[in-house]
Amino acid sequence: NRFGAALLELGEAAGYEDIEDYCIDLSEAIGTSPDDILDLITGEVVPNDELALAIGESFDLDEDYQADLLVAGIEARGDDIEDYLD
Repeated sequence: NRFGAALLELGEAAGYEDIEDYCIDLSEAIGTSPDDILDLITGEVVPNDELALAIGESFDLDEDYQADLLVAGIEARGDDIEDYLD
C-alpha cells in the first residue's frame, strides 16, 4: 500500500540501507516494536491516525508531507477521505 511505500521512502531518504536497523530506530522513536514497523511496511497492519502522525513527527516532516502520510494511512485502512474532510 502507499503507506508502506512511504515508510520505505522515508527510510531511504534518511540514509537507511538495512531494513532491520530502520525498523529498530523508527520503533524506538515512536514507542512501538520493530515488528510493528515491518508489518506497516508490508501492509499486514494499517496505521491509525495517531501512529501516522507520530511517524511523521519523528521524521520532522513539514505540514504537506505530514498530511500526505496521514492520507496514505487513511487509504490503507480503506476509509473514505471525504469523511475526514467534512
